[in-house]
Amino acid sequence: MALTQCIIFVNTRDFAEKLLRLLNKENFSAVLMFGKMDPEERDEIMNRFRKGEAKTIITTNMLARGIDVPEVELVINFDVPILIGSNRSVLGGDPESYLHRIGRAGRFGTPGIALTLLDREQDKIYFEEIIEHFDMTKKVTELKDEEHLADVYKSIISGDDI
Repeated sequence: MALTQCIIFVNTRDFAEKLLRLLNKENFSAVLMFGKMDPEERDEIMNRFRKGEAKTIITTNMLARGIDVPEVELVINFDVPILIGSNRSVLGGDPESYLHRIGRAGRFGTPGIALTLLDREQDKIYFEEIIEHFDMTKKVTELKDEEHLADVYKSIISGDDI
């Protein structure tokens, strides 16, 4: 299964930087984009991504809206999007950000897949809130392994129900 472009969403810039170092260490062509970068630097990174020079971009919610890169076939929510209160406390899962994040894959009628990783019990609770908000119980598939992911991806490309 070869994908063209991928966006990985995380909740913090610190974690984005750690993930970038890990992916680059494993020879993945990844770049990082976050809000406090100079506009020229952001433009340069986005141009590299659009041209396919970088296959993966790691970002916070700043790229969840307003970018259209038709080659993006995969969105990974490495962190479940969360709502942050005025006192920096977590209020719960963030359905609006989730919707905009996953909307970056499969643009313009092309197939795409969105994965949300759940590795803590709290992540599962936040994601359940998002699922409930959109009433999408039947549209969420728990992946068993890499082979199952490949099967789901083939089903999406062929237009079959999963």
